[in-house]
Amino acid sequence: KPAHRRPPQKVSLCSLCDLCSLRVKILVPMQQLELYQVRKPADELRQRRTAALVELLRFAEDWLTAKEIAKRMLLDDRQIRDLAEHASPKIISGDKGYRHTDRATAEEITHFVNRMESQCKRMADRALAVRRYAHARIG
Repeated sequence: KPAHRRPPQKVSLCSLCDLCSLRVKILVPMQQLELYQVRKPADELRQRRTAALVELLRFAEDWLTAKEIAKRMLLDDRQIRDLAEHASPKIISGDKGYRHTDRATAEEITHFVNRMESQCKRMADRALAVRRYAHARIG
């Protein structure tokens, strides 16, 4: 009767050397997690901050600048942009700052949408130019 064997575990391997990968196999066996099985604390923090930003802008009388939001929520500009993106379509942005879509005028929303579509076209044109350049060089 064969001895009971544990199934092999997936391990994280360092591509630098065999000794290092051996050490990793011995010390750091890793289990494969199912997709969406575990929610990361950073994701939960982002969700809470996004909800807080949406609420802040929902009750703001006018546009709020990144500087005003940063003071109230203790965030930097990059974090604010990230939260606003994740709050889409509830938050729009522009030269005046950030605004809840429910509080924006039709003109403000149209201006935002036109600006986003213009950026999208410029990025697509740039990607196509890089693809053509790379194809010409690499083949």
